[in-house]
Amino acid sequence: MKTLLLCSGGADSSTLLYKLYNEGADKIHCVFVHYGSRHNEREYRAFLSVISYINDTDRISTQKIHVDFNALGITSALMQGSEIPIPKEGHNDVSITKTVVPLRNGIMLCIASAIAESMDYEMRCLGTQERLTMSIANRLQEITKSERGVICRISARHMCMEMRGVETPGIITVTLAGTGVFNSDSTDYRDARKEFLELI
Repeated sequence: MKTLLLCSGGADSSTLLYKLYNEGADKIHCVFVHYGSRHNEREYRAFLSVISYINDTDRISTQKIHVDFNALGITSALMQGSEIPIPKEGHNDVSITKTVVPLRNGIMLCIASAIAESMDYEMRCLGTQERLTMSIANRLQEITKSERGVICRISARHMCMEMRGVETPGIITVTLAGTGVFNSDSTDYRDARKEFLELI
């Protein structure tokens, strides 16, 4: 199996790299995208450290790509040269908006997909917390067969935020997903969600 993996030097992609390596992937091509973030150089050093620790050039190859998001007109507090200060408080609707790099992962996935297709590689990526929350909710619905529906709430610390990037400890990301009346498309969603949140 030949696999292309987007690597940032963070916990998620490093964990997936070790997983693929230990599962016996024949070739793993690791791509690091330097897009002009304030933290890209530190992230790149972490990426190289992970690759060096595994130390298997026969099975693991690397590629560093430069894509200037600033030149594309993409703005965020995380970008080099930005005058927007990086919030030091925990994530909320206001602070997280400032640090979002619009469609960053989408752009990287497009680039990685093109490279993977050109090299005849498969492509792997970890799911997001939002997708995980929805998967758990769907599974609970299958098991319980609840007529009203089910709701799942996940509170998680993301080590990529604590070990690199903004390096802010204690940040908690909360996601909600549900089925039935707890689905955001339901007309009863607001009342059902409020009732649930008041119980926890």
